[in-house]
Amino acid sequence: MKKIFIVIITILVLTFVLFSYERNIGNVYFPSFVHKGQVYKAGIYKVKVNDENGSYYFSLFKKGNLVLKELAVLKPAKHPFKGIKKQVLKEKEYFRIKFYHDKNLVMGYFFLKH
Repeated sequence: MKKIFIVIITILVLTFVLFSYERNIGNVYFPSFVHKGQVYKAGIYKVKVNDENGSYYFSLFKKGNLVLKELAVLKPAKHPFKGIKKQVLKEKEYFRIKFYHDKNLVMGYFFLKH
């Protein structure tokens, strides 16, 4: 019985490890932005993207502490590219981070404070 339990736990752990996704984007400079009504100061945030139950999330950290988690937008990509693109959009209204993964663009949008 103990062997069966160990086999089941091993299978569950391997399934989680093999099918979960995490990407460390690294340190990214953000202009001052607003998220859920809270204003965040301009500065450098450590950014990670991970898969939780089939949805991708951008997680921002400051001094090792999770500051916020934002749902990512996925869009089928016609033209894959390498690397990570960071840009300010629509007359400086949004800050966007995007990269290519598994035939999709994975994008995070952050509303800039004006």
